[in-house]
Amino acid sequence: MAVSCSEDHILDRPHDAPIAFRTVMDMPTKATLYTAANLTSFNVTALRGAAVYMDQTDFYTTDYAVWSSARKYYWPLSGNLDFYAYAPKAESGNGITFNDYKTLTVAPLADTDAQTDLLFAYSTGSRDADGDVGKMLNFRHTMSKVQVKVSNSNPNLRITVNGWRLAGLDGEATFTYSGGSTDGAGTLDRALWSGNTDAATNGVAYTKLLDNAALLEGATVGSQSRVLEGSAIVIPQETSQGMSYAGAVAGSPLKGSYIAVNMSIENLADGSPYVEDTWCCWPVSFDLQPGFRYVYSIDLAQGGYYETAPAANADAAPVLKDLIITFASVSVDSWATAP
Repeated sequence: MAVSCSEDHILDRPHDAPIAFRTVMDMPTKATLYTAANLTSFNVTALRGAAVYMDQTDFYTTDYAVWSSARKYYWPLSGNLDFYAYAPKAESGNGITFNDYKTLTVAPLADTDAQTDLLFAYSTGSRDADGDVGKMLNFRHTMSKVQVKVSNSNPNLRITVNGWRLAGLDGEATFTYSGGSTDGAGTLDRALWSGNTDAATNGVAYTKLLDNAALLEGATVGSQSRVLEGSAIVIPQETSQGMSYAGAVAGSPLKGSYIAVNMSIENLADGSPYVEDTWCCWPVSFDLQPGFRYVYSIDLAQGGYYETAPAANADAAPVLKDLIITFASVSVDSWATAP
């Protein structure tokens, strides 16, 4: 879009207040996870009716109190401006594509540590209402955060966890903001996302290899349960869990969506192995809404299923055949709005 050339905002009028912003935002979720204490810059497009008043303008801060632009923009003498803001700026390599002032296409990176937490804010303001104090923008998380919690309920087992992944998810979609201020309470609606197609073709996977292996000994108090390091920032979506393999040959991946954990299982008494460095999975139907953190809890002593078919024409095959498999439970926490 071209920037409109109105003297209302390009002339230096010392008696008027330049446009500046104050922000509030949801508290965060490793990856780039934004909080009110680390949001140093964002982009703003401002419309005056149908005319562009600011076009992808960078606003930044050094004190986390007021955000301003390198070039000063002044409030028009009358009327409102509609502000559309987002962070981080769309760049090659971060999975975010800017389409227009209210539409962004997002493809979360496969490396969970490199993923970006996309924020969006919309509000309207005027010289009379906001010129003296700076316009308040309330940023909201547009995506969903997922973490994995594991436990070991079997006192006879020692389990070592080396990594986890989410599989069978949509890997790209478009966020389009349509109407309503983000200033009020609540989260953004999942209906603002469109074009989710990957899950229908077995989707994409997001993998986290642990920096430090997690050891769970079922007989040791305090070593039976933990939230694994890392989190995934993914597109809000609803999926169907997998219970069969995608092909008819050994090595075919499980269909649908699931959580997989790379682990070794051994007899705690004599150290004899049951499973060594194996990706075991738990089918999960994901139901993810924008702005929420989900913690999926798995009892690893159940063994899970093999992530890939151990033989031709196999149904979902349990890793530990003598144990009953149940599915992951889930708890949901909202990213609360900062005061």
